[in-house]
Amino acid sequence: MAADIIANPNIINTDQSGNNAYGVKETVNDAENGVVDIQTGGKIDGAWGGYSIDGIAKTNQASLSGGEAIGVFGGASWKNHADNNQVSISAGMVKYNVTGGESIEKDATNNRVSITGGQMREVRGGFSTGTGSAKDNQVSISDGQVLSTIYGGLSNEGDATNNRVSIDGGTAKRFVYGGNAKHHANDNQVSINDGTMESNVYGGYSFTQHADNNQITISGGTVENWVVGGGSTKGTATNNHVSISGGTFSDHIMAGRGEETTSTVTDNTLTIEGGTFKETVQLSGYTGQAATTGGNSMHLKIAGLTIRNIRTFNNLYFYLPNSVNHGDNVVTLQALSTDLSAAAIGVCAATGSPLTVGDTVTLIQAQSLSTSSNTSPNTTAGMTGCSPDYEFTLEKVNNALIATVTKAPAAAPQQGAAQPVPGLGAKTLALLMLILAAITAWFIHRRSATAL
Repeated sequence: MAADIIANPNIINTDQSGNNAYGVKETVNDAENGVVDIQTGGKIDGAWGGYSIDGIAKTNQASLSGGEAIGVFGGASWKNHADNNQVSISAGMVKYNVTGGESIEKDATNNRVSITGGQMREVRGGFSTGTGSAKDNQVSISDGQVLSTIYGGLSNEGDATNNRVSIDGGTAKRFVYGGNAKHHANDNQVSINDGTMESNVYGGYSFTQHADNNQITISGGTVENWVVGGGSTKGTATNNHVSISGGTFSDHIMAGRGEETTSTVTDNTLTIEGGTFKETVQLSGYTGQAATTGGNSMHLKIAGLTIRNIRTFNNLYFYLPNSVNHGDNVVTLQALSTDLSAAAIGVCAATGSPLTVGDTVTLIQAQSLSTSSNTSPNTTAGMTGCSPDYEFTLEKVNNALIATVTKAPAAAPQQGAAQPVPGLGAKTLALLMLILAAITAWFIHRRSATAL
């Protein structure tokens, strides 16, 4: 029969399989400042830094630096809040879940999970299994392997708000969510600097309500499946942001997603400033069956891409880097057809661009391209950081979208070329040049006569 091992601190370094370990365990009072530490050689079923049925579980800690556990919890409460609890994993194995703080009936707030090694099934910074909220929780991972889903914050029946996931290494085998909730999933963030994500990454996801103002920032690592700024099954996905400056991508990257026809997907943004994009990549403003869409934008700040397709953007902005020259391609698309007829398109260059008047750049080379018209206006109202010294026209030529430079700074004179003398008019300069030529001819003639 399973027994409770209660001590504070509670050090588990022997085989205690079949038992549960607690730093603090309370029925009525708050459970606070409890510590459980599972070390090399230790085996335990469940480990709780602190647990209370009626009271708050707060400022408890659980750690695994070796050995095995079935589940590890910083702090948990049945009927009250779980706040400011922590879990750290550096080695060993957790067969099921790692949870910073869990509440059955109320909120899980400001809990932390830190993973620097080991293997575990599922990770949750903060978890409310009932109608409570999961808010201000964090998960940070720099190494190790997570076999199932990672949640910054998770609420089965309530909201997930302002949760964070930061990944600097390791492997995530399944989904990554900044926040996931039945109701609202707003203001959550995922940042990826390194590591391998083998499945989908969501900033925030709501089943019935809003998934708004979520953010994904990726500067490195590998994402093998979807990247979604924010998604909702039945509600709204609005003002979500995906920002990519590095990393390797293989599949679909979308600013927002609405699963069913009752959903709304508006004003989401994808910004790409760097990274490696395989030919299987598709870039979308939104996906799913959403009945209401609009205002979904992409800011593309790199060139030389060959990918599958670009689709469902309402605004498509091209920022030409200074490495782009006359005749270059920005994006080549492999899909059989590309429909950008609903997109306003803008292009601009930064100060220092080598482009001159009359130069052309192929923004999109497609297999079959549809735009709103063959000559589209250059819509730059939503763009920032552009030089006012450059202007472009846009034209669809066959299945290519061509930008032509109509205004550019005057080219700098080449070194060694004749320079105008300040203050001299054109006629005066021409007269001086004639006089100089005459003097030069006289000297040549004089030298010839002397030689004779």
